[in-house]
Amino acid sequence: MNAKRDFNKDAASWDENPGRVRVAQKIAETIISTGMLDNNDSMMDFGCGTGLVSLALEPLVGTITGVDNSRGMLDVFNNKIKHYAIGNVSTALVDIDKSELPSGPFNCIVSSMTMHHIKDIPLLLKKLHAILDKNGKLFIADLDSENGTFHENSDGVFHLGFDRFKFTSLLVDAGFGSVTAQTATEIQKPDSQGRSKTFTVFLLTAVKN
Repeated sequence: MNAKRDFNKDAASWDENPGRVRVAQKIAETIISTGMLDNNDSMMDFGCGTGLVSLALEPLVGTITGVDNSRGMLDVFNNKIKHYAIGNVSTALVDIDKSELPSGPFNCIVSSMTMHHIKDIPLLLKKLHAILDKNGKLFIADLDSENGTFHENSDGVFHLGFDRFKFTSLLVDAGFGSVTAQTATEIQKPDSQGRSKTFTVFLLTAVKN
């Protein structure tokens, strides 16, 4: 379950899945609904993929740096940036498996459906805390705990979703406060027997103390 998945081969067709696009849009809408974004925000999107969430948030913030470890995903994202002539969004290729991050500082960090691919969550949260300005905002969207049937290919999956309360404790331990949790969206997928199953996606928000 912990072999590294190669997202490069999926990048070109990633946005062709309407379910993925819908989930990204719902997550972005939930982030916006918090009312915490500011048009002066310097945002980092950790595990940005093809930029679905970033581009939905772009009109509401100052700048966005999208980081990912898949060059293929970033190529797709960069093509969108070029096509739409977006001047306040850039990307960076990093090894997120090792929790490599730009130096920052940022005052807003977003991560959508990426945490279950990160082995050492406490280490990453401490690094995210370090590159946030004081009172910086953190938004994390990921799966609630599930039984392992969400991913058809479990390569690179280190966590079968997360318990919201336990993740909240990890955030507090890393130096965050004002943690809130809500359901961002639901995902309907067939299980191994073809029966429809509902998976929920949470959004955790936190502020650097």
